[in-house]
Amino acid sequence: MQITAYCRNCVHYAVLDLEGLRDKYGPAVNAMNWNLAPRLVCSKCKINKPELRYTPDANKVSGMGKAVVNPYAKAKGDR
Repeated sequence: MQITAYCRNCVHYAVLDLEGLRDKYGPAVNAMNWNLAPRLVCSKCKINKPELRYTPDANKVSGMGKAVVNPYAKAKGDR
């Protein structure tokens, strides 16, 4: 999963470092919009008006152009 924060004030955007956010706020804080958005401030204009966009990782989600290895099928001999 990739989360991109867009500033509604100055249209600056940045891809969020999910591991860094976990380290900063702890593993109990989830990455939902209602929980994460109030904590974010634009690094350019210093305003708190983020819009979060969630994008699945194409390498991990089937149907995005790349095959996903099914460990269960592999263990069962691809049945």
